[in-house]
Amino acid sequence: SYEPPGHMHRYLASMNLIQMRALVRSLSAYCTVDLVERESLGQTEDDVHLILDADTAVLFYTLELLPSGGDALVNLLTRLSWRYAHVLVIFECYPSSWNFRGDKDFSDKPVASSWSPPVAKAVKKLRRDISIAEGIQSKRATTVVDYAFANTVEEAAAYARVYGDTAEANNGTQGLGWGERAWLTHEERDVTVSFS
Repeated sequence: SYEPPGHMHRYLASMNLIQMRALVRSLSAYCTVDLVERESLGQTEDDVHLILDADTAVLFYTLELLPSGGDALVNLLTRLSWRYAHVLVIFECYPSSWNFRGDKDFSDKPVASSWSPPVAKAVKKLRRDISIAEGIQSKRATTVVDYAFANTVEEAAAYARVYGDTAEANNGTQGLGWGERAWLTHEERDVTVSFS
């Protein structure tokens, strides 16, 4: 059972996440998370969705896409392992349209299970491939990749917030990087430096 937190967190969010209206609303209203929008949070458009702190990132992924997109996800996670110490992959075990329909309540709608045999096999393959990548050192061994399986949009938001709470608790700076984090709201600026 999830209880909404008493204090706010502020995270960097990608444009891809901001377009998921229901997820954004759940993060804001249900999980007390303020999102600071950035056009990109990485090298590609399909990078992480949330950056919680300098070492922690969250990626949302539709579980039904895993059988066909598992290899691309492994490549992304191995690349992210060199940038972050902790990465949470939240698998959406619900129709992806729920993320975009912020004006609808789907709690009473029957939903087919996302756990088809190909999906279950793909989850096992993903875990095995991440272990292999670590063994051949294409994934940084010290990076922890965690997985969560959300059955609703609210559950996906709650997993992200709980991961943020864990990151805050394990932060070695005695909370200096957390708190209000007003510095995150400053606009991005393109800066050109000339050393001539």
